[in-house]
Amino acid sequence: DWVGSVAYSPDGKTVLTGSGDNTACLWDVTTGTILQKLEGHPRWVLSVAYSPDGKTVLTGSMDKTACLWDVTTGKQLHILQGHTDIVTSVVYSPDGKTVLTGSGGKTACLWEVATGKQLHILKGYTDMVQSVAYSPDGTTVLTGSWDNTACLWDVTTGNILHKLEGHTGEVWSVAYSSDGTTVLTGSWDKTACLWDVTTGQQLHILQGHTDKIWSVAFNPDGNTILTGSMDKTACLWDTTTGKQLHLLKGHTGKVESVAYSPDGNTVLTGSGDKTARLLSLVAGSCDWLERRKEAAFQLFMKFYPRASHNVKTLHIQNEVNSTGKASMDSLITEVDAERSTK
Repeated sequence: DWVGSVAYSPDGKTVLTGSGDNTACLWDVTTGTILQKLEGHPRWVLSVAYSPDGKTVLTGSMDKTACLWDVTTGKQLHILQGHTDIVTSVVYSPDGKTVLTGSGGKTACLWEVATGKQLHILKGYTDMVQSVAYSPDGTTVLTGSWDNTACLWDVTTGNILHKLEGHTGEVWSVAYSSDGTTVLTGSWDKTACLWDVTTGQQLHILQGHTDKIWSVAFNPDGNTILTGSMDKTACLWDTTTGKQLHLLKGHTGKVESVAYSPDGNTVLTGSGDKTARLLSLVAGSCDWLERRKEAAFQLFMKFYPRASHNVKTLHIQNEVNSTGKASMDSLITEVDAERSTK
């Protein structure tokens, strides 16, 4: 059935998928076999996440609940009840003690992992909360909404710290820099914005895409930004100046997901054209890499060791380009992401 989200275990050995058949599954990356089938949601599983220690996982569903599960046994630990609409996004805190869920009910909620107790309801939006993120130190969280705003919240009190206003379209994607001093929002108004966490001030408006921005990411050092858009391109930006560094063309469908490698030297883009592409950024170059002969899960795991992102079924072609580097317009690393209904 339709697979809406995946997350990788911290050790990269297993992967978690959320599906339209109302289940989540834990898979062995090496063999591709199912280790546990997590059953209990009566409707689609929209979002999934792994705990930092890899012992538990979190699922968010159209049934208006989120669930915590034991990885070893596959047993349901807690049902997180309180949302009044679909649970769109889920994330663990860096220490794994709390989780954050975003909902179509115009709220986000903070929960205690050990007990399943609701700690805070983050209110103030006038439309769906689409995206959520934890700060690296775990003291604040960021939420993005269809009401064109994002909010920074204090985890301890549940109070709003700053309302980030300036977008004229839905805020679809949010991210923290690695040092936690700035945050990034991607919007359907065709722009991304950089904001100061301490003051809530807008630092830069990243303009250049010609259609809605679907996904955003900081590089590990925080000095560049990557955005993916419905205009079929991805863009690299300078964090300090807000200037566009490179426009990455080649996809024939919207760029739904973007990520940096842990060393920041390579970027990964996933598209509605059913492909994913790797791009080298070393030595100031910006060239598509040659094809790689490795499993799709292993390829994505290198970029998303703890992240959750939307995909369909994954398959990588086992072909190697003997000519080395290719032009920007040629597809080098391709991952089939067909929308399977099997």
